[in-house]
Amino acid sequence: MYERIIKIIAEFLQHMQISGQPSGDKLQELERRGFTVVEISTALSWIAERIEAGNLIIRSQTSETSFKHRILNDIEKEVFSPEAWGLLVQYQELGILKQEHIEQIIDRGTLMNLYQADIHALSLLIIAIMFHQPESNHSMYRLLLQADERIH
Repeated sequence: MYERIIKIIAEFLQHMQISGQPSGDKLQELERRGFTVVEISTALSWIAERIEAGNLIIRSQTSETSFKHRILNDIEKEVFSPEAWGLLVQYQELGILKQEHIEQIIDRGTLMNLYQADIHALSLLIIAIMFHQPESNHSMYRLLLQADERIH
C-alpha cells in the first residue's frame, strides 16, 4: 500500500510542478487508474502536512535546481541499480526526500549489504524514511485514513 502512496505523492508533486496548482482532474485520473480514495487521501495528507510545516516547497519545473547530487563511491554504486538510484534523485528533486534522507537510505542499503537493489527494495527503504519521520505530527495509525475519510 505504501508503495502506491509514494507513487501518488510523486505524480501529484510532478503535476503541481508543471501546472503550478493542484487539480481535481489529476485526482480523478488517479482514481481511474485504480488508486483507492484512501491511498489518494493519505498521499494528499502527507503532502499537506509537509507544506504546512515548511518541509516541502513545490518549485516550478522550469526553476533552477539548487540540489547537489551525491556521487556514489565504488561500494555504494553496487548497492542500488541505476533505475533505483535515478528514482532517489527524482524524489530528491521533487522534495519528497531531503539530502539527509538520501544519506540514511545509502547507509541502510550498505549496512544491509544490498546488491543492485531494485526499485521495489528501494521503495521499502524510502517507506521507512518517509513514514517514520520525527517531524510528523501524526502517528502511523492516524496517517492512514479511514475508508470514509477524504482530504480535498
